[in-house]
Amino acid sequence: YQLLLHRESGAGRTKLQAEQKAWLHHHLSETRRLASDPDAGSGAFMTSQSFELDDIAKRTRELERALGNARQSES
Repeated sequence: YQLLLHRESGAGRTKLQAEQKAWLHHHLSETRRLASDPDAGSGAFMTSQSFELDDIAKRTRELERALGNARQSES
């Protein structure tokens, strides 16, 4: 994210910041929701941790693709 943010300016930077803020809000809300799910019992924490790791990995791949695309467009 920081590499992309550094490369962007103007509207592109604002868009990236808004996307990251929205992702972070959803990520934290969903992690908390899963951890406090009364129907999940003692597995709630493990479910939330699994979601958290998978969600971070997915976001990392998205950002890596965006960085790769940005580098290709410079070539």
